[in-house]
Amino acid sequence: MLVSLALGCGPSRTLDGDDTQPVRIGLVLSLSGDLGASGQHRLDAVRLAVREVNSAGGVLPARRVELVSADGESVPEVAVSASRDILEDDRVVALIGDSGSTSTLRIAMDVTQPAGILHASGSSTSTLLTDLQRSLEEDERWFFRTAPSDAAQAPVLAEVMHARGCESVMIVHLDNDYGMPFEAGVRERFMQLAGAGALMPSLAIMDNRADYTSDAMAVAAAAPACAALVAYPGSGGRLMRAWNSIATRPNVRWFGADALRQPAFVEEAGSGVLTGFLGTAPLTDPETPANNAFRAAYEATFGRQAATFDASFYDAAALILLSIAAAGVDEPIAMREALRTLSDPSGVVVRAGSLAEGIRLLRDGRVINYEGASGPVDVDDLGEVEGVFEVWRVNAEGAFERDETLYPAGL
Repeated sequence: MLVSLALGCGPSRTLDGDDTQPVRIGLVLSLSGDLGASGQHRLDAVRLAVREVNSAGGVLPARRVELVSADGESVPEVAVSASRDILEDDRVVALIGDSGSTSTLRIAMDVTQPAGILHASGSSTSTLLTDLQRSLEEDERWFFRTAPSDAAQAPVLAEVMHARGCESVMIVHLDNDYGMPFEAGVRERFMQLAGAGALMPSLAIMDNRADYTSDAMAVAAAAPACAALVAYPGSGGRLMRAWNSIATRPNVRWFGADALRQPAFVEEAGSGVLTGFLGTAPLTDPETPANNAFRAAYEATFGRQAATFDASFYDAAALILLSIAAAGVDEPIAMREALRTLSDPSGVVVRAGSLAEGIRLLRDGRVINYEGASGPVDVDDLGEVEGVFEVWRVNAEGAFERDETLYPAGL
């Protein structure tokens, strides 16, 4: 039923006959479950972008933006169902979500790509999303993301572990569309650097279990010099809590991936457990005027600091909203074509925090060069952006600190 409905309305989802109705954007985020702790932050980042545009009178003349949101519950089947409901019931012209790669991939495959509407995520980094895009003809590609792919991040994590003296490595990863490709990327690069003998058999773990004692014991029995943990905050935190409870555990240095750079990871693990824990993540809060403006507006509006990937979700929303303004209509094909024009080096620079000015310029027929809160967001033909990465560390107070900034091409 979805496919026939979507194919019939994909190229013409504008609200017929009434040019004062709101432009509806769908948002499906994990507000509960293993990724739920970060969901409200990311929802608020999208709301901030919408608020900026509506303060200027709307994304199109006399047409404000209405955000239709739903909880994906950190469960791919729920996220797909919620996306389908929003698409069919609310006739959204674009969709943002989800947080986790497995849910986002399922939404793209089952909902937005068949429907023919623009779809974005600010934190889904799995290489399987790139594979999906490559499998499609250019006019069938509707997905883009504002966080760099794990095709770059996984080798960075391997580089960091090798550079910091890891003589043997065990990769502990989620058994899903995020964890499995990430494991493969780390394994391939570390093997190139240190040889196959430095890699122990990987350990696949299930997501969102209450107890990870058996997994922690498996790592202890293997006793690698270093372990790479590719998990979500809840599962990763509970595994580290179980690890800390092993009285005779070996001396293993732990490293983590981007999804763990969340306060919920520290909270799940328990006080003091993660002190000195290192990890890598895309650098989504660069010291730039655009990011400074975003962070100031976010804190002033919501009374708390922005977290990892919040800026990326703001940028995902900003690019969708600016694409509507550039197209002059909320019609998916026109929006997708306009998206590719928003980072023109010859255009007027429009930074995060200045979306109202961007809307005005686009209405006047001007060309713009959008500088994102998370950094450059020049979307390529596969819907990808390039990225800079950081090495992060958990300090004695349980806060995240930046240990090093890494540029993949220079590693």
